[in-house]
Amino acid sequence: MISPELLLQLASDDVEAMERGALGRMRLRRAASTAYYALFHSLCASLAASFVPKKSQSVWRQFYRGPSHRGIRTVCEDVLKHRLPPKITRAIGLDRFGTEIQKFSEAFVTLHELRHLCDYDPLFVVTRQGVMDAISNARVGIDALLAADVSEQRLFLSLIVWDQRRP
Repeated sequence: MISPELLLQLASDDVEAMERGALGRMRLRRAASTAYYALFHSLCASLAASFVPKKSQSVWRQFYRGPSHRGIRTVCEDVLKHRLPPKITRAIGLDRFGTEIQKFSEAFVTLHELRHLCDYDPLFVVTRQGVMDAISNARVGIDALLAADVSEQRLFLSLIVWDQRRP
């Protein structure tokens, strides 16, 4: 099993082990990306645990692996709007989520963008402080998702698996 806690520890270890020069800059990039993946895997584990009994490993694995990074980000961006889009409001009966889901969504969008910059923009420079902030942000997002009201958390997770292109 992939542990978000261990991923956060790896990211912190990379920041602590950082040396000067190109290798140090690569460690920082990797640490920022790892912080994002800690948040991503916490969502995947929550999703699978919410919808599938663990004894059904093959279906559990499919739910865990099902969400796309872009799909999660789209849902999180909707959550961060003043009101959810009407189509979503009609489907789930809420026009906005509470603070905890909003905190998770904000962390996800921010870290997703940072991961893209670190992984795909060769000219992007990430700082040690920027990575420490990313690790902290991932922790806030993980804790917020776990602290969210269970019914609200399930509604949020259902949006992750719902194909919104369908009527």
